[in-house]
Amino acid sequence: MSSFKKVIISLIVLILIGTGTFFGTKFFLIKKLEDKYSSSEYKLASIELKKIELAPIQVKEGKHTIIEDSNIKFTIPLENGKISNSSSGSIKVDFDDKKMVAYMGASDTYSDELTKDLKPSEEKKVKEYFGTELLSSEYEFFKTIYGCKPSELSLTSSFNKIAAYNGGLLVKSMMLPGFAKGIYYFETDDIKGFMCIGDTNISLDFYSDDSTRYSILLSNLTEEDAKQIISSVEFK
Repeated sequence: MSSFKKVIISLIVLILIGTGTFFGTKFFLIKKLEDKYSSSEYKLASIELKKIELAPIQVKEGKHTIIEDSNIKFTIPLENGKISNSSSGSIKVDFDDKKMVAYMGASDTYSDELTKDLKPSEEKKVKEYFGTELLSSEYEFFKTIYGCKPSELSLTSSFNKIAAYNGGLLVKSMMLPGFAKGIYYFETDDIKGFMCIGDTNISLDFYSDDSTRYSILLSNLTEEDAKQIISSVEFK
């Protein structure tokens, strides 16, 4: 069983079990969740998903490095990159000052598996609490889960929604990389995906369609560098 499918099943179980076992006043439950997800163990769950706008790429003539394979072409706004190709299809580019870009290649998404093993009643319950888009594609699944935050719960939230969000926040804390301090999403007519930012690392996961995901890891590059790379992507 794939790790992603395990996450889907875990979310269903957390919702079903949580719905039946949560008890007490809403104030107590919400306070308990706020305390839980502000702790160091679950700190990733409190990161707020934000949207970034992409601008046309701007690089000085000659001061860039182009990466290309059979699926994609993109530009790194740094010059004199030392390119290394691996037998697995990944490409690593090293620059001065310990800057590095690692293109991990293309991989199939789990969009087709999102509802494959769900009973109609389970699918209905998930959509009820998280919206109909959650199970439409891998991208929408991540966007919905990354968008969960404890502050969305209030005294007007149902007990079932509180239980469901507990499950969503747990899954969010599992899926984000440990270095994450910020998570952003981007959407244009040609590309959509996520940018996760840490102190020195940035991860880019993006999609050309619902069936193909691309991943790039940056080390010691800036957020602006990352946005320039995304803007330069051309799918073949």
